[in-house]
Order: sequence, then structure tokens, then C-alpha cells
Amino acid sequence: MLKRILGLVILSFILSAYDPPFAHLEGKVIDENTLTPLDNAQILINESIFTYTDNFGDFKTGYFRGNGSGFEILIQRKGYKPKYIDVSVKEKCYN
Repeated sequence: MLKRILGLVILSFILSAYDPPFAHLEGKVIDENTLTPLDNAQILINESIFTYTDNFGDFKTGYFRGNGSGFEILIQRKGYKPKYIDVSVKEKCYN
């Protein structure tokens, strides 16, 4: 039996300044095939911050310590294949 695939729509993420000491992340987890929101999906950020989606598939974190170079997200839900996302923030170079 094939496992369903998780889809993630990042609604917004806010990184304060160019080298953020803190970050805030929110979004929506959906079934990639049916486009329906998924409740009770576990969101793991940087291997230390846990949150879960609500009945509408939405999640939101409080402010967490950023390292300025990006973060990693792991989304898991029973009956679905886990989804790993690497969000890299590239530094801007000015000449």
C-alpha cells in the first residue's frame, strides 16, 4: 500500500533583520493529492521545536532562536510519508 504524501504550503515566515536572532514560522499542511487540510500533523523545527496543526491544517510557532542561515522542518502524520524541508536563507552580497 502506498503511503499518502504530505504537502506543505508556507503561508509566511518572518525573519527579523538580516541575521535574525529569532524567527517565527506559520503555515498550512495539506494532502498533496486532495488538497485538503491535515489536522494533528506534527511539525518539528531544527530538531527541537514541536508544534501540531489544528483542525484547519494550520500551525504557528512562537519566536524561536534562529542561526541566521536557515532552518529545517520535518512534518509527520500517521498514514503519510514524512516530509523534510530545508529552508536555507542565502546571504546577500553587495559589491
